[in-house]
Formats: sequence, C-alpha cells, structure tokens
Amino acid sequence: MRAVTHRPTARFGGGIGTVRLRKVLIPLIVLLPLIGGGGLGSWGVGAAQFGDDPPDLVVEELSADPLEPQPDEVVELIAIVANRGRGRVLQPFSVFFEVDEQMVANVRVTSRPGRNARVEVRARWTALEGTHRVVVRVDAFQEVPEADERNNRAEMDLVVQRLEGARSLTLDLFEGVALGLRKAGEAMQVPPNEDLFLLFEDFKAASRKAGEAFAVGADRLELVPTLLPPALQGEAQLQTGGEIAAIYRAFTASFAEVNEGLERLNLQRLTSAFQQIREDLATLSAYALEGVSLQGLEGSIALMDQALAQAEELRQAAEEGNEEVDTDAAVQELLDVLAQIGQEWVAVAEGFVQSGSAQQAQFLTAGGTPLERARPQEEIVITAPRAVRLALEIWDEAGQRLFRAESEGDALRWQGTDSSGRPLPPGQYFYRLEVLERDGRSRVELGRIFLSE
Repeated sequence: MRAVTHRPTARFGGGIGTVRLRKVLIPLIVLLPLIGGGGLGSWGVGAAQFGDDPPDLVVEELSADPLEPQPDEVVELIAIVANRGRGRVLQPFSVFFEVDEQMVANVRVTSRPGRNARVEVRARWTALEGTHRVVVRVDAFQEVPEADERNNRAEMDLVVQRLEGARSLTLDLFEGVALGLRKAGEAMQVPPNEDLFLLFEDFKAASRKAGEAFAVGADRLELVPTLLPPALQGEAQLQTGGEIAAIYRAFTASFAEVNEGLERLNLQRLTSAFQQIREDLATLSAYALEGVSLQGLEGSIALMDQALAQAEELRQAAEEGNEEVDTDAAVQELLDVLAQIGQEWVAVAEGFVQSGSAQQAQFLTAGGTPLERARPQEEIVITAPRAVRLALEIWDEAGQRLFRAESEGDALRWQGTDSSGRPLPPGQYFYRLEVLERDGRSRVELGRIFLSE
C-alpha cells in the first residue's frame, strides 16, 4: 500500500522514556474530529481530507487467468478497483501492474467511479518459469485526492511451471497453510524506533502486511479444490483446508481492525481486534492436516495474552489520562511481544511444511530416479514413507475413475493404463493415493499427473 506523501515533521519526543501518554495520545484523540476523523493518515495529501467527501480507491481483488500458467503462456492480470469513499472520482487515474518489481503495464482509467462502484482493469504478461510477485498500484501518480492514500496496492504470488510429471496437491495445502503464517510472522518483525510517530507508522504497515499475508494463504488454500474434479472435492483434507482458509480470512479482517484502531487512535478497537486474533489462533492450533498438527501455535497464544494485557494497559491509561505510562516504551514493548509471536509463527510454518513434505509420496521411474516426465505405458513406481499398504486411484478431468490398484508394502507400480490395461492418452489426470502406515494410521494424498506425448 502506498505511503502517505506528507506527514508532520515534529517528533513525538526525544527518545524512549521522554513522551508521556497524556501529552501525545490524549491531545491527538481530541484533535482527530477536528481534522476529519481520519486519524494519523489524515495528515496526507490534498484538501479532501479536511471535511470534504473524498473518494477512496482500493484494489479490492487481484487475480490471474489462468491461475496456473505454463512458461511462455500469455497471462491476463485482473484487478478489481473499487471506490470505497463517499465522493465520486473526478479525474482519470493510472493503474500500474508490476511483476518482480518490473512494470509490465500502465493502464489509464478514464471512467469516474462513484461511491461503491467497481472497475475491472486488465493487463497481459507473458509467463516465465518460476515464482513471481505480482503487484498492482492504483492511482499511481496520486492524481486523485483520496480519504486514504495508503491502501492503493495489492499483491499476489504467481507460480509458473511446466505441467509435467506428478504434483501433490496435498502438499499445496501444506504450503498454503505455511505461507500465511510465515509471511504474516515476517511482517510482524517491526524494528525499534525512537520516533513514536514513525513507530506507529511501522506498526500500521506491519498490521496491513500481516493481513495481506493471511489473505494470500487463504487464496492458495481455496485454489486447491478448484483444480480437482468434483468427485474428489469432498475429501476431508480439502474441507480442513477450507476451514483454515476461513480462519485466515478472519485474521485478515482482524488485522484490518488493528490498523483502523491505530489509524484512529482507538485503543478499544485495537484490543478488541487482538482478542479476536487470540480466539482464532486458539481455534487454528487445534487443527491438523493429514496427521500433521498445528498445536505448536499454542506458544504464540500465551504471547498473545501478553500483548492483550499490554494493549489493555495502554487503553486504560489513555482513558484515565495516566501520565505515568511511558508511551514510547509501552508501544515498543507491545511490538516486541508481537515480534516474538511472529517468530513463533514462522517456526511453526517451517516445521509444518517440512513434516508435510516428509510424508509425501515419491513418483519414480522404473530405474528409481525421480519422475520428471511421464509417458503412456512407461512404468511409474510410487512409494510412500512408513507405508505397509498402498491403494492408488487414477481419475480423469471429467471425474471418472479410470484405474484402481492396491499393493502390500511401501511401493506400487503403474504403467499409465486404465483398469483394462489400455494405455491412457496424453493429458492431465488426477491421483488419489491412500496410505496405511505401520502404526495403523491412514492418510490420503491427492495430486495431478501429466502424461506427455
């Protein structure tokens, strides 16, 4: 999201311990209604922030078509731009599309969307193999005076890879869960700053980035079922992924509330958002995906209780005008606890995806090397760690089961045929592999396999 171009240059204090709560927060809270009720962000650009009814352009949605492009394929990047302000946009504006920090399109929007109106903006990009960061910026030249100049950006990761061999969609679920936690945890690492104003700005930026990270994780989780035929969309792991995606959406909403609480210096709103994050974190920690638990999040729940207590202390001090509370130190202590929470999330994310990867099946050639390209009638060997029995099903895109076989032990062989022994034509197929492990636990792996010419 774009930074505010103007802000007060006066420092809130001379460093840690020099600013008192009444001298900083209380006057600001009193002054907010006089400057338009917009909070710190109202010290921005243009007269629209001072009592008019300005528009507020935001990127409401960013997507790609196709969602899983192959190298050299033309991809349409699609941004839904919405006006969430009260006023109509009165002038044209630009929308920048960037891939890996390189601009690929500058689209000029000449329509003038009114309140709650939406505009679809598209750009084309030729896909390159790898993982790419796509960023869209609306009103890139700041031509439109807005209520909030910092919410004009959205981003997403786009994976470009050749559709060859086998790919585990169950592992995609693990990676989606880990992505949200890891990126949010990284966003919460706010460095110390003696300038209280800048510290608040960093705090707000961290809350926005954390919310965006959980939204990206939810997107990844919600994508997986759409890649499977309807007959396989009822698997329990997909339901689990959907429920975790819903929790991630709730995290995104709560971090938006954190940002609003900071923006308007509404500490009650801040503590309420923290309480909701704590409750959703407790719910998330009870989940497991194919036997891999998120129980490790319990450590961050205890830290969240500390953050809640500190936020509540700040709120009460603000309401009571307690001059003994050192604002710089109190805010920095709160951010230190949030940074610890972020570190916990990163550690849990890494362990979660590592555990998921360790139990995934391996697709090998008849010679025992990793399968890079599968061809009809060529033998494929599927192995799974700790397995005592395997059951493999192959499905087509229409949702018809074409093949089923079972094998004792930790390996199963398939020649790229249907159950009658007829070679399958080149194309995309889906596999469902049920694994019975030595300890009696059963798990399922879903994925795609591509038979090449």
